[in-house]
Amino acid sequence: MKTERVALTGIFVNLLLFALKLVIGIFSRSYAVLADAVNSGSDIFASSINYAGIRISKKPKDKTHPYGHYKVEVLTGLIVTIIIFLSALYIIYKAFIGFTQPTILQHSYVALGIMAFSAIMNEISARVKLKVGKKENSLALIADGTHSRIDVLTSAAVFIGILFSRFWIYLDPLIALIVGVWVLFQAFLLGREAFHNLIDASAGDDKEELIRDVLKRRKLEVVNIKTQRRGVKFSADVKIILPPKMKVQDAAKKIKKLEHALVTKIKPLSHVDISIKDADLRKKKLVEKLK
Repeated sequence: MKTERVALTGIFVNLLLFALKLVIGIFSRSYAVLADAVNSGSDIFASSINYAGIRISKKPKDKTHPYGHYKVEVLTGLIVTIIIFLSALYIIYKAFIGFTQPTILQHSYVALGIMAFSAIMNEISARVKLKVGKKENSLALIADGTHSRIDVLTSAAVFIGILFSRFWIYLDPLIALIVGVWVLFQAFLLGREAFHNLIDASAGDDKEELIRDVLKRRKLEVVNIKTQRRGVKFSADVKIILPPKMKVQDAAKKIKKLEHALVTKIKPLSHVDISIKDADLRKKKLVEKLK
């Protein structure tokens, strides 16, 4: 629920900043301010999609979705990435318009104040989203927090553009171009992360090491670990070696306890399957049957 509240608060913050930047951008005829307003406008839509994704991803497992709905958050992240990408292209387009049709900006202390206010609000928003996102292991919230941190830099860049563009007429579109390229780069990074989740990429060495630590404390030999990202969660297939003289019923009970212990101790782990590497093939089949 905490991730949902933070995501919802982010929507209202972006809505306020969009309205302020749009009005000031039109008044000051600043391509950079309007570009930043477009960015905030896309943030409203992006944050709304993230909010919906977070809510749906928290739905419990069911017969149709035995592994849960965690990848919904990844799908919404991909949609948000596309929105960010299109916004970046628009910002770059407006920057080129500014180069071909340069305009002398009206130096406005109100515009400067709005950009400073925007940077401060986005920084607060970014810190809250990143802190909660990392604590709750929420990919959508971390992405949204990263995007808010980008907005801090873009607002600061626009502030510089308004303040010094009177000394060079092309400074404002140049700032807009830098903003656009930066947002484009961040869209690539976010898209790559979403892509890795959608193609069931490994959860990473750090997650696999957590599993190894739990099993090693129980003095079990690990043969192999395979993990899959599932949005905020991940699943694992683990192969271990049990004592050859262990009874079939005892082996089955031990596996059940191990699976429960792993899911309990490693919060991001949503599902784990443990298999046994044993020379006795008959025993292995019986264990799997009992599971």
